[in-house]
Amino acid sequence: MSTLAAVHQTDAPAYFFGGVLMKVHLTGAQTGGAFSMLEAVSPAGHRTPPHVHQHEDEAFFVLEGEIDIIVGGKTMTVRPGESAFAPRGVPHQLQNNSGRPARGIVVATSSGFAEFVAAAGVPAHDGPPPAPEPEQFMQVAERFGISLAA
Repeated sequence: MSTLAAVHQTDAPAYFFGGVLMKVHLTGAQTGGAFSMLEAVSPAGHRTPPHVHQHEDEAFFVLEGEIDIIVGGKTMTVRPGESAFAPRGVPHQLQNNSGRPARGIVVATSSGFAEFVAAAGVPAHDGPPPAPEPEQFMQVAERFGISLAA
């Protein structure tokens, strides 16, 4: 059973994660393993590779900007106040085609996604994000049951 967990916006650990700034608001340790909750800031033009999570379902809620989410080959544009769902085992991809940064909340069940972000990401700092290292990133992803989709 989990206990009360409150994380202030300024206290959330932040990581540069494959070109996206991710703030970890709740981890599995704080939710009894039920879920993790993160805030993502995606720069204009950013896109994830098509990928599959074996252990997590993901829900996305857009706060600012817009994100194209492709799940199982179907594309939807998600705007502020809208949400989308990507079930585990189904290929999905996120693309920021809006020409401006997008910000949203990601909730992953079970909770391993926050640990993946911490393991594969680089702690955020005030300078520009480091260039992603795809090979190292995918090695960490495999440990967490995440693979590239065909």
